[in-house]
Amino acid sequence: MTAELVVVKGENRGAFASVSGTITIGRSDEADLTIIDSKASSLHAKVTQLEGGIVILEDLDSTNGTYVNKERIEQAPLRSGDLVKIGRTIMVFRAEPAEIRLEDIELVEGGTTGGVGESQSAVNRSETSSVALRAVRAGGAATRLEQLLLAAGSLDPASAISGILDQVRIGLSADRALYFLRHRGGQGTGLGGASVGEGALRDAPVQAELLRRTLSGEVVDGGAAVAAPIYAQGQQIGALYADGSEAQGRDLGLLGAAAQLIGVVVALERGRRLTMATIEIVGLAQAQVQRASIEVEAVLNAGSEARSSGRLSDAKAKLNQAELQLALVPGLKAQADPFLLQRGMDRLINYARGEARGPLRLVGDSRDGTTRLILRYLAPGAEERVGDLLDPAGVVGDLLKAQETLGTAQLAVARVLLLRSGGVLTASSENGDMIFTLEFQTEAAQA
Repeated sequence: MTAELVVVKGENRGAFASVSGTITIGRSDEADLTIIDSKASSLHAKVTQLEGGIVILEDLDSTNGTYVNKERIEQAPLRSGDLVKIGRTIMVFRAEPAEIRLEDIELVEGGTTGGVGESQSAVNRSETSSVALRAVRAGGAATRLEQLLLAAGSLDPASAISGILDQVRIGLSADRALYFLRHRGGQGTGLGGASVGEGALRDAPVQAELLRRTLSGEVVDGGAAVAAPIYAQGQQIGALYADGSEAQGRDLGLLGAAAQLIGVVVALERGRRLTMATIEIVGLAQAQVQRASIEVEAVLNAGSEARSSGRLSDAKAKLNQAELQLALVPGLKAQADPFLLQRGMDRLINYARGEARGPLRLVGDSRDGTTRLILRYLAPGAEERVGDLLDPAGVVGDLLKAQETLGTAQLAVARVLLLRSGGVLTASSENGDMIFTLEFQTEAAQA
């Protein structure tokens, strides 16, 4: 049978080309497989079928390179199940069209193939997903799948995931069904939610090695516990874990389907929050700015009268929490809009709390006509991540990055609020600490 290249992620998802002789791939209409992708070159790569059925992929001196299973190549043979990435477009190579189906990839990857697990080849994943599909379609599993879909349809994301976990626990006759999400930046995981049966211990230990394997991309049956990776928009964002179930008659198809439904719900919720953040940023561009000489500490600890104006979030309660250590020079002043400054610091501190491992320290001083606020905290992988936090291209780059990484753009909103208030926000790292520095002109600099 003729080999095929099928687009599984990108603007042309579902498009395909039969590999016979030599075919070209690129943005040009002259390419045999035309892809709508600004990161692709006009004629980006070519695929050649040699005698004996060997198929070779070759990069045509493209600007952004050609990748096979995440590795950049100049020329490489293709095996059935290999994933070819050009720009933002991903294709799967099928030596025989019957071997891999789009539905297989969708089950494992949440509709895309961007989150390929490190420990499994594409062929293994397609085999796993085919087994899962057959299990879902067989016997009474269809009824359980319908119940999963009904649970996922709740308007409230938390209720939807809670319903999915309940169905997993009941369907697997498990004591617990838990889901874990990666912390921001991919450093470690945290418990996102749980469904616990009567008499079971919610906080009982999990099988760490099983969870580790799942977070590397495997569907694992560990006897007393099972787990499946959770994907959203091509990224592995966590794991679904159940324990205390009977191995006999266990429905791994139900587990896989539930993991992907959780991924869909999480992606939709984060997408909604990104949309709301974008709307807020557009509104801030039109907001009136009233900069004046202000006392910074007074603004950060604004009273109930200011908060009740409707223009401020309730920052005081958050700022007074024990995990934030405030150390400002007495009488510290800055030229800023007090309302926007308070809202921006509120957002920045909440962002920091989401990833800090330990207390937050907010220090403020003034020198050489510049008032500085420095927020510092311990954050795993700070050195590797700091360059990706605030895009050099500005807020548009921040929003695009949030879209690609399933972020909510709260840091982008904080950046715009603080910029409009009169400050400039930068990020750096030191000795494992994340450091945000906000600089304003002082009253003296304005005179």
